[in-house]
Amino acid sequence: MEEPTAAPALESPRPGQQSRAGKVQVVAWVPEARRAELKIVAAKLRRTVDDLLTSMIDDLVTKNLGT
Repeated sequence: MEEPTAAPALESPRPGQQSRAGKVQVVAWVPEARRAELKIVAAKLRRTVDDLLTSMIDDLVTKNLGT
């Protein structure tokens, strides 16, 4: 029986998206219904979910830290 071999390494790493430069991912578990509502709100306001979440985080930090 042959020994399994490792897959060859990629020659160059996949380039990151420019829109993600200087940003980090923040993860939260929410009910599926809430996620659906968030997507509906984003569509109605013609904004992205990412933009809405960033605005909400900014508002929360400003309210609680005054920055």
